[in-house]
Amino acid sequence: MTDQPENSKLGTLETEGHALARAWKSKEGFERSTFTRESSFVETYDGSIKKPKGLLVRTGAIMVAIANKETTLLDSGLGNVDKRRRSECKWYFENFKPCQEFITQSKKGYGNLSALQKAMAKIAKAEQVSDDQEKASDDQEKSSDAEKSDVGRSELPVTKYELAKEIMKICENHKINPLEVVDLVLLNVEANQPKVKPMGSTQVTYDLTKTGDDGLIEGVIASA
Repeated sequence: MTDQPENSKLGTLETEGHALARAWKSKEGFERSTFTRESSFVETYDGSIKKPKGLLVRTGAIMVAIANKETTLLDSGLGNVDKRRRSECKWYFENFKPCQEFITQSKKGYGNLSALQKAMAKIAKAEQVSDDQEKASDDQEKSSDAEKSDVGRSELPVTKYELAKEIMKICENHKINPLEVVDLVLLNVEANQPKVKPMGSTQVTYDLTKTGDDGLIEGVIASA
């Protein structure tokens, strides 16, 4: 038997391949057209007409009725329908509006509920991951801000002795006489005191030879 030329084999396969591609394109177009008709919303499915609408919607509606115990699989006749199909139709009926919006936004449309459900689940998962990442980022920022706030609060003087030490450090760093600061504080205190009739006089003296355990000069208050 004489072998066929290589070009002849390629030509035969290519011819067949193009024919298959046209068939698939026609099939996919038919499936999308059928899905559009079957996924349309109708109040009642009329199986007597040539191309009835609402097959998926009405199947889902009856599945919801079954779930609400308004009828049964046996009585409705849907017990003979594939379980996965019944489940998809129920999901479609319960999510009809978002499904229609999703289909409208699609460029090519869908040929069956399985593909639609899978595409919507993928988008929902991606959005959930994005929301979780954003929430985690917000929580991290809040935690960081709280830590910074706590650090700031912990560094502030909380007792009069710590405040005095801090004032002494600042005075040292900026070459300020701490006694002048004390005088200014006393002046401000006196200015903000309510006016009362003096009953005597008070004098604060500082013994430069005596210091407390914290290194601060001790003040002695004497009343006249």
